[in-house]
Amino acid sequence: MMWWNGGSGWIGWLLMSVGLVVFWGLVVIGLTVLLPGVRDDRADPFRRPEPQDALRVLDERLARGELDVQDYRARREVLRRGR
Repeated sequence: MMWWNGGSGWIGWLLMSVGLVVFWGLVVIGLTVLLPGVRDDRADPFRRPEPQDALRVLDERLARGELDVQDYRARREVLRRGR
């Protein structure tokens, strides 16, 4: 075995394990710093939509004819009060 005849023993295994974790941690951190444009924030499922976005969607639905004017005004008022 390795620890016979002057091997590093359990201290060597511990240092190698810690070194391996640190190495891969630095690789991951380095990649996230060097490649910031790869991540698309628009695809973030936890991002809350802005109120302006909701009003824009409401305007588009009215323009497409999906809503009548009375329904549009009621929904717009709910969005504006929710701010």
